Amino acid sequence: MIRSAPNAAAAVAEHLRDQIVQGLLRPGVLLRQEAVAAELGVSRIPVFHALAKLESEGLIEISPNRAAFVSTPSARRCLEIFDLRRLLEGDMLARAIGQHTQRSLRAVRAVMLELEDDEGPRAWIAADRRYYAALYGPAERDLTLLTIQNLRNAVDRIYLASELPVLDRDAWIDRYQTLFDAVTAEDRERSAHLLGETIGAMQALVASLLPDQPANGTTGS
Repeated sequence: MIRSAPNAAAAVAEHLRDQIVQGLLRPGVLLRQEAVAAELGVSRIPVFHALAKLESEGLIEISPNRAAFVSTPSARRCLEIFDLRRLLEGDMLARAIGQHTQRSLRAVRAVMLELEDDEGPRAWIAADRRYYAALYGPAERDLTLLTIQNLRNAVDRIYLASELPVLDRDAWIDRYQTLFDAVTAEDRERSAHLLGETIGAMQALVASLLPDQPANGTTGS
């Protein structure tokens, strides 16, 4: 219940966004305004505004008859998202290298220890986000980091909705460690290469979960 929230529309949007990003509301699910309003203890007006906000973020689609559905990302949209991630995260990493302190490096190491715990895919994705936030932190680009998180919202949910276990956990942990070592050594070229490989590995995983992937590797609409 969020009846007492000072900004009910924002609270409804946050609740639904979390459900979608966590894969609990799957692509194609119908979001009935009256049902959401009843569940959260608000009127339909803040729900209406919340759905409009989520539509602007690409998390839901609203049909001409005003029915709202959790969006199904296309292969083309996912390709664009990962291309943007490479650009933005590459810039963030480049700015962070050379700015880390012993304290900030300890923060990255602490998250890496969390990633070794086998607590399921949702905990892994959450820790993965904290790892990169800590790695990019010294860049001091909060708006860019928020943009990256929003881009991730659109694609992480595909993996989480699949309910697959964390695949090749040891390989992912090796990637985190190798990238951390390169950043610590202030090796910009190797760091950029490793980051690109890691984003590419996640892109391949997400692509394998999308329906109707073209056999020649091109993207659809």
